[in-house]
Amino acid sequence: MLLKAVEYEGELQDTVKAYTDLDETSKSGDYWDKKDADIKKLKKHIKQHYLVVQDYTCVYCKQKIIVTHGMAWDIEHIIPKSPYPKFLFEEENLVIACKDCNGTKKNKHVLVNKKRKTFPKNSKDYIIVHPHFDVYDEHIGRLADSKIYVGNTPKGIETVLICGLHRFLPKYAENLSLDSSKRAQEFANTMNEAKTKEETFFIMALMKKDLEQAMNNMLS
Repeated sequence: MLLKAVEYEGELQDTVKAYTDLDETSKSGDYWDKKDADIKKLKKHIKQHYLVVQDYTCVYCKQKIIVTHGMAWDIEHIIPKSPYPKFLFEEENLVIACKDCNGTKKNKHVLVNKKRKTFPKNSKDYIIVHPHFDVYDEHIGRLADSKIYVGNTPKGIETVLICGLHRFLPKYAENLSLDSSKRAQEFANTMNEAKTKEETFFIMALMKKDLEQAMNNMLS
């Protein structure tokens, strides 16, 4: 299910309008970091909206973090705010993401057309999975309790790379048994979770790498 975008009303709408009415040369990603009370109120509204709509779940890694404060979360600009300040408060350019995904993604380009002047509202305009325009599971497979992420489409592959979703792989490896027969069975169990050829090939590649490492250890 696609996300419900945040809405602005009353004073919040006025705060957004004050920014959108600026001439293009005055718009900047730094505006987001202003300490004004109205900006703080607007950002709180945005974060609270997406925490509820996303059920405390990161749009990129799908890890769920339920906390009583907002410090575990970043308001994420899908199209990064520094190179594209005109989309700073665009409702469908905003979500929340975990610190790790947001920090890894940073200012990486996500648009097919990097010179885009108007806000793109179609899935085809993005090289990554867009939380407002794409269905996540159609592009990215999650296996082994979300320790393995596999891009099943070009968009899925880009999202895994741009957001650093392979960072969970070491945890998968740590949990594998040291006993070779049990280890093989654990790989087989993960293989059984695969729903696409891309997921199957990825697990096969992990198994191959693991076997090569075991052989190297035996010969060293």
